[in-house]
Amino acid sequence: MTTTTPFQQMCSGSMIQGISINGTALHTSGRIEQIWEEVLGSPQLYGLPVHLPLRPGALDIPQIVGPREFGVGIIPYGANDKDQAGHNDQWRTLARLVWSPKTPLTVTRTVRFTAGDETHECSAKFLGGLSPTMIVPGSMSRLSLRFLNLDGYWFALADVIDTISGGGGTFTITGDATTRRVSLTFSGGTGVQTLTNTTNGVAVAYNGDTTGTDVDLDVFGFTADQGGSNVVGNVTHSGDEFWMAVDPGDNVFTLTGGGSVTIQAREAYL
Repeated sequence: MTTTTPFQQMCSGSMIQGISINGTALHTSGRIEQIWEEVLGSPQLYGLPVHLPLRPGALDIPQIVGPREFGVGIIPYGANDKDQAGHNDQWRTLARLVWSPKTPLTVTRTVRFTAGDETHECSAKFLGGLSPTMIVPGSMSRLSLRFLNLDGYWFALADVIDTISGGGGTFTITGDATTRRVSLTFSGGTGVQTLTNTTNGVAVAYNGDTTGTDVDLDVFGFTADQGGSNVVGNVTHSGDEFWMAVDPGDNVFTLTGGGSVTIQAREAYL
């Protein structure tokens, strides 16, 4: 009969969901003890209702999301309760993985749902938590790593892409929140092409000829490029602070001015 020591039991277990840093799974540097401290949650909202003089109540204003902190508990350990070197090797590998004062990390999470596992990512800064609290002196410790999700949301790994033409169409994405990680490519227009998301009332127009050279709009970056030239002065919009916003579900678009617009949208998750 095979038995396991309490030390081996603490270091065993399987991962149902996972966290990776720049493509390297965290569990390669120890046993994940807790993984859902705000990894599933919601970002902080900024923007409070405004009270106007002589007006009862308050005026609601749209809120925007800010960054959010999340934590991951991890236990580095050696091969046995005497293996100090193995523990220190795991700690060093982990430290080198997360320590990045100059450059944001790409943190990837995998979440299990009934329909299947989903993988999302965010840009994050490491905030701290590398000081170990010893469980077994010298050979096993507990760390509480802290990160700041700079994006606020978690995003899908790839864009959803579709083309709107012939006067309109429906663009469908999943996700939990409205995304503005959107790129638009205007083609085949000789005058003013106007793309309107009738689902949320956001519209963007390009005033120029796109029959010979497409125009690429980076909505989140507020850039407009046509053959290497900056044409942002030809862009107008309404309905949102950004040029376009796409909601989870079906987005019904209309297109006037002829031609077509290719939409690329990155789904946003809580």
